[in-house]
Order: sequence, then structure tokens, then C-alpha cells
Amino acid sequence: MRCAGLHQAIKAEALADHDYADDLTQVPHSLLVRIQYGGLLGLQRILAEGGRAGAGIQDIDGLVEAALAHFGSLSDIPCGAICADINACKLPGRRGRKR
Repeated sequence: MRCAGLHQAIKAEALADHDYADDLTQVPHSLLVRIQYGGLLGLQRILAEGGRAGAGIQDIDGLVEAALAHFGSLSDIPCGAICADINACKLPGRRGRKR
């Protein structure tokens, strides 16, 4: 439930930042993936407090637990500060298709 709540909060902020309504038929799939991955990387960066955050995330539940311990509640997590990480998130390109 904590992870779902955090995902909804980050997604709402990111979709507003990109001028999209929460509509699966309108939002590009790549943006939804960047919200998930970039959002977690941004949360990790914020919790590192200026330190270097890791390249990957090993324990999502542990990260969410640490965020709740640090900020107190989901509503206190600065989701707006995570949007820069979502925008900077690069997804791997498609591999060439065989014809």
C-alpha cells in the first residue's frame, strides 16, 4: 500500500509537470516507465542528501520505508523535486527488428 501511494503521488506530480491528465489512453507508455524508474532514483537522490545516489535500486520497499522515516508521511515527500530526475531518466532504446 505504501508503494502504491507513493507511486500515485509521484505520478500525479509528474503528469501535471508534463501537462497530461491521468488517462492511460493519452499518456505515452515511456513516460509512465520514466515516472516509475526516475521517481525511485529521484527519491534515492533526495534521501542521499547531496551524497551520490547509487545507479540502481536494490530494495524498493526499503527505499520507501526510509523515505517515510525521513519525511514522516507520503504527503510530506517532495514529489515536485523528483520531477527533474524523471525528466533526466533515459530509457534504453529499442533494438533493431529483424525483417
